[in-house]
Amino acid sequence: MKSVAMRFLPEENQAPVVVASGEGILGEKILTIAKKNQIPVVKDKNLAETLSYLPIDKEIPENLYKAVSAIFRFIIELERENLR
Repeated sequence: MKSVAMRFLPEENQAPVVVASGEGILGEKILTIAKKNQIPVVKDKNLAETLSYLPIDKEIPENLYKAVSAIFRFIIELERENLR
């Protein structure tokens, strides 16, 4: 299993940034840390595979904006639901 963690800080970045990526035990550790910290998890094997090849701390390329924006929209919607 591959796991990828991203962040997006509009005041610092123009696009989301990959902050962690791993496979096997490291992938499981990334998932465990996310769950422990109540960070939303989206399972998309193909996107995780693609994102895993990107350098850490670099913004994602424009050709991935659409796929990644769908994830961030989902997370924002989850956060809004939790505030209700």
